[in-house]
Amino acid sequence: MNNSKQTKIKNEQGKVYIIVLIVLCIILILGFAMKGKTSTIPFNGSVVFYDLSIEIPKDFIRDSTKSNDNQYVFEKNNYDVIIVMSKQNTNGYSLRNMVNSAKNENGTVLYSNNEYTKCDIKYILNGGVYSFAHSQIYNDIRYQIIVQSKDETKAKLVYDDLIPKAIFGENEN
Repeated sequence: MNNSKQTKIKNEQGKVYIIVLIVLCIILILGFAMKGKTSTIPFNGSVVFYDLSIEIPKDFIRDSTKSNDNQYVFEKNNYDVIIVMSKQNTNGYSLRNMVNSAKNENGTVLYSNNEYTKCDIKYILNGGVYSFAHSQIYNDIRYQIIVQSKDETKAKLVYDDLIPKAIFGENEN
């Protein structure tokens, strides 16, 4: 009788091991199936942000703690230089107020088209942070690409390299 109890216990343990093995296999299969689908924001390189396509330099990495559906944040060298991409519904408004505010406050308008659908503005923020902002309206959405650094030259170099590569409206999404 002692032998039959031991056999019964071994059979029960075997069933538990088989169940655990099956569960682990399912988890592994799901993990491989989901690979690449857990994040839609690349860490750098080619980035598609709704109707905006842009190439983020390889020496920047995404800060997933500050990124969300409406804003992507990339940083270089422990936030020495920051790239922020954001979007916001315009509700039919142009960029005229942004351009006028920059002229009246601490901004310098680098470019603005007559329709106020595009503008480039340089700001000097508190703490001596230089901020270069490109704003553009596409499909009633205001997109902004902002480059910031305490070093004006570094911010301007990244900005001048980044903005010409920004493409609006040619995404396959």
